[in-house]
Amino acid sequence: MLFIARFEDRPASLHLRHANQEAHDSYIEANRSQILTSGPLRRDDFDNPVGGLWYIEAKDRQVTEAFCHNDPFWTAGVHTAVTLMPQQASTNPYASMRVICL
Repeated sequence: MLFIARFEDRPASLHLRHANQEAHDSYIEANRSQILTSGPLRRDDFDNPVGGLWYIEAKDRQVTEAFCHNDPFWTAGVHTAVTLMPQQASTNPYASMRVICL
């Protein structure tokens, strides 16, 4: 199954994001076969990130939740919530590209 995971950051958590960025990036890369696309979400003013977006391929919702909750940003308290949205299978050739969501 394919899911979009939309993360919300804890207000004033930029220091936690910076402190855990390397571990978060390593986690994404180690799970790149399931986390197909990932990037931060920002407001119109392009200020600090307010969340993140992942495109995940996983067996089911429970496995997808585990990917989200094992991310260093989650365990460090950067993210406070995640919304999972199931998607139809895609043949999009860009699905495995890393993007920064603005």
